Amino acid sequence: ENDPSVAFIGRNDGFRLANARLQVDGRWKDRVSFRMSADGADDERSGANATGGQLRFALKDAFADVKLSDLATLRAGQFHPVFDLDEIGGQSEQMFVDRALESRGVTPTEGWETAGLAPGRSLGMALRAPRAFGGETIALGYEIASQNGNGEDQAANDNDALAYSGAIVLSIGNNSIVYAGARHNERTVGELPFRETEEAIAAVAAASFVVGPV
Repeated sequence: ENDPSVAFIGRNDGFRLANARLQVDGRWKDRVSFRMSADGADDERSGANATGGQLRFALKDAFADVKLSDLATLRAGQFHPVFDLDEIGGQSEQMFVDRALESRGVTPTEGWETAGLAPGRSLGMALRAPRAFGGETIALGYEIASQNGNGEDQAANDNDALAYSGAIVLSIGNNSIVYAGARHNERTVGELPFRETEEAIAAVAAASFVVGPV
């Protein structure tokens, strides 16, 4: 419903194309793999709480993995760090029609537009091994990532400080995981001469269990 007190809440009486993604995965032997994906209907708004926007073709995943050994794989490009449960596995494997509110935030016209807690994609590098120790039933993995932390399609950082994150992942079977992680990102915001530094420190613990059809 439209909010009678706020002009931009609920003003969305047209049509919305939420997902139209093209994704290509490739592999060379067991050493090199890559993923490229793009949204053909990315909703770009002119500013916060704008009631209208434009659809654009937007790059999403763009990374390559080079397997150094069974204990380490180097990933470089634009990617999600292991942090948010809803971002692991991709949108096609989501259990619900949309990501959790605390992950995606409040989108335009739903309410007061607010960013979610998920860090999202950004450019960087990571050393990772999803199943470094253990076997097929239970395995322990990790990821250590360094990114610019600015979000998608940002070629440079806003200061000299990178965003760092790390996670320990326990895989149970093929579909169940338990993990914990932390992230530190120092951002510089505002316009000169009133630039300010924000320091974001976040921690996460999450679990997803698949038992038969449940």
